[in-house]
Amino acid sequence: MLALTLLLLAADPLPEGFVFPANVTVADASIERWSEVKIELEKGPELKRGKHLQLALTTTLGNDEDRTTYWKPIRAQLTAAGWTVVKEWLDTQPGYATVRRSKGGKDWWATFELFNREDIRVDAVELGPNPTKLTFKAPGPKVEPVSDTQIWPWFGVPAGAVLASTSADSGDFTVSLDDAEEPTLIGEHVPAKAFTGLDAMSNLEFAAVYADAFQTAGWTAITKIPEHIEGTDVLMVFHYAKNGRNLWARLHYMHTELNVMVADLSADDFAAKLEKECRLTLSGVTFDFNQATLRPDSTPTLEKAAAVLVAHPAYAVEVQGHTDNVGGDASNQTLSERRAKTVKDWLVAHKVAAAKLSSKGYGKTQPVETNDTPEGRARNRRVELRRTDCKK
Repeated sequence: MLALTLLLLAADPLPEGFVFPANVTVADASIERWSEVKIELEKGPELKRGKHLQLALTTTLGNDEDRTTYWKPIRAQLTAAGWTVVKEWLDTQPGYATVRRSKGGKDWWATFELFNREDIRVDAVELGPNPTKLTFKAPGPKVEPVSDTQIWPWFGVPAGAVLASTSADSGDFTVSLDDAEEPTLIGEHVPAKAFTGLDAMSNLEFAAVYADAFQTAGWTAITKIPEHIEGTDVLMVFHYAKNGRNLWARLHYMHTELNVMVADLSADDFAAKLEKECRLTLSGVTFDFNQATLRPDSTPTLEKAAAVLVAHPAYAVEVQGHTDNVGGDASNQTLSERRAKTVKDWLVAHKVAAAKLSSKGYGKTQPVETNDTPEGRARNRRVELRRTDCKK
C-alpha cells in the first residue's frame, strides 16, 4: 500500500474495534482526517466521507486456494468486536467483504479486498463532517508588505503546517480559463511560498477547506472546485476584486506540501509605466476562449487603467491587441482587432475620452516571446496600451 497520508507507526493503536487474530499482521497503516472512501455495497460502490483509515494486512491463516479459510477467522474476530457483515463476495478476484460497526457514537464502515493471504487491503471510514476549518480575513485596501518569513495577513494554514520557503520569483502565474486549450498569463515573476506539515490532510479535505475559506472571505473561484478528488494533487485558483485590490492566488497541493503563488496586480504602478515606458501590458485582462468577450475578472485591471487615463487627459493611447501564432493569420488578425476594440469601448464607457483612444490589432506580428512553448504563447496573447504622444 502506498500511504500518501499520515502513517501510523507500529506503536500507534488502531481505532477501537479494529482487532484481528494473532496470525494477522498489520503490514502498513495510514490515516486521513477526512476523505472520500468507496465502500462496496449490494447495489454497487457508494462514496462515504469521514476519517479515512487504510490498512494492509498479511496472514498465515488458511490457504490461498480457498479465501474463506483465512477470511472466516478475521470475520469472527471482527464480529466479536461489534462489527456486522453487510455483504460478502468471496468468489470474485479479488474477493470483497463489507462490514459496519456503529457503537459509542461512531459509525465505521470498512471494505476488505481479499487478493491473497499476503495482500488484504482495508478501506475504512468513520462517517463525519470535515473537522478542519479556516477563516480568512478579507484583504484590505492597501498592499501589505510581506517578508520571506511571513505569510499574507489574509491567508492561513491548518495547525501543524509551517512556512518552509519563500521564492521571490517563482515564474509566471498562469491559469486555464473555462475551456481554453492553453493557459492565460496573469502575472510575470510572481512570488510564491511553500508550506509543509499537512501530512494528514487529504486532497478532498484540502479542496473543501480552502474553497470555503476563500469564498467566505469574498474571493471568486476561477477554477472549478472539485466535488470528488482523483489524481495525485489539487490545483485551485482564486481571485479577489474588492477594496480596490486585484489579487490572484494559485494553490497547488501535493499531499504533504502546499505551494501558493500570489499575483498582486494591485501593486502595479500603471501611471509610472505609461509615463516612463509609454506602454503598458494589461495583465489580468482576460477573455472567453477564442472570443473578444471580456471576463468579469478583467474589471479591476480595466478600472485601474481607466483611472490613470482619466487622470492624464493629455495622453493619446492606442489599444493594441496581440495573439500567438496558433491558427490562421486571418483569424488571429481579426481576433486581435476585436479584442483591442472591446477594451477601447470599455474604457470609453468608463469616462476615458474617446478622442484620445484608438484601437488596432497586430495579430501574431509582434511577439514578445517564443511561440514554441505554452508559456511563450501565453505572454504573446495580450492587450497593451501604447502612448502615441511619446517616442519610447
